[in-house]
Amino acid sequence: MLDLTSGETGESSQEIFKTLMRASLHYVSRQFICALIVSATIVLASLSYGASRGNQVELAVAHQTLREVETIAGESTWFSILINNVSLTLVTFLPLMGAVWMIYVQFNTGWHLGAIAKVYNINYLVATSLVLTSIVGLIEYSAYTIALGESLFLVYSATQGEFQRRVIQHSWLSIIIVVSLLFLGGAVEAFLLGTL
Repeated sequence: MLDLTSGETGESSQEIFKTLMRASLHYVSRQFICALIVSATIVLASLSYGASRGNQVELAVAHQTLREVETIAGESTWFSILINNVSLTLVTFLPLMGAVWMIYVQFNTGWHLGAIAKVYNINYLVATSLVLTSIVGLIEYSAYTIALGESLFLVYSATQGEFQRRVIQHSWLSIIIVVSLLFLGGAVEAFLLGTL
């Protein structure tokens, strides 16, 4: 058993633990909160704009989109949902490119929501709101917002000469939080789809 209170190994374990705790205490700053607000705005705007565009397709295209989504949902497992969401989201952590990627992903998701809303004759903003306020939506969109917020904050940190410090001390925590949320979201989504 590892002794965390004495000896060479114990002291370095305690120092590592204290360093991690100090780093996590300073994880959320005023600037990071601003990045999260900007991130949530970008995600919501991209999703809503995509939904408005998807809602304008011809009804035949909307029906085809619904069939494709139903096929994918029927074949999805918890693991495939997790891998899909994590792989799409990890790219978002890349500064600058990550923001462009997330805008594209959210626009595409919104487009599909808009097309499906057209099939059911539902206002696309209502459909988008229902997705965002569902348990899966709350969990997954929290993860997307944190990932994009970290990406934006890395750009800000680079302009302040703090990029390396942010990556070493804080980005790891964002990645752990995001992957944990996506893990939970994937499990809930698979359970609701009946494929868990």
